[in-house]
Amino acid sequence: MFVSRQTVLEDGFCKHDRTQTTPVNVLSPIVVPDGSLATIVGCDGETAIVAKMTTCDQIPFGWFIEEIRTEYNPEYVPHRGQLKKDMGSKRIRIGDPVTILHLGLASTTVYDKDYAIDAGDFLYATASGTLCVASGTGYCDSGWNNLNPVARAINALTLAQMAQGRYLHINCLI
Repeated sequence: MFVSRQTVLEDGFCKHDRTQTTPVNVLSPIVVPDGSLATIVGCDGETAIVAKMTTCDQIPFGWFIEEIRTEYNPEYVPHRGQLKKDMGSKRIRIGDPVTILHLGLASTTVYDKDYAIDAGDFLYATASGTLCVASGTGYCDSGWNNLNPVARAINALTLAQMAQGRYLHINCLI
């Protein structure tokens, strides 16, 4: 039997890997920025468990739509409580259901900032879950990730624009 499924709805119910708890930098509670590339690390029955890419050996599955933050300090916020500043935001907590984007158009600031990007450039996954051009820092020089682009740039960004955090508009290929 073959049953067709609605990928847009199903990928809204992936779960974030509870073991991925290290913030991206010391001063931030953010474990996974939105726009990072996700990879499948397991399954709990029917639901895929995803994590931010951490090596070139992992194959990208899609992009995180929400950013994932560490748990609140239980001394100040009750269990599963939420601060007002996070209500209505795109922040979720470790292990919560997470939405993964596939195909379509998107805008992101999660890209390698060492090389300018031109419109039409193919973009590849890095070991840290960001996008880069074929000569960018973190470019995977062997395996699946250097042979298969994951996106194509729609606009061009100079190094100065990248340093300002301008949005890169992309056509998602996975």
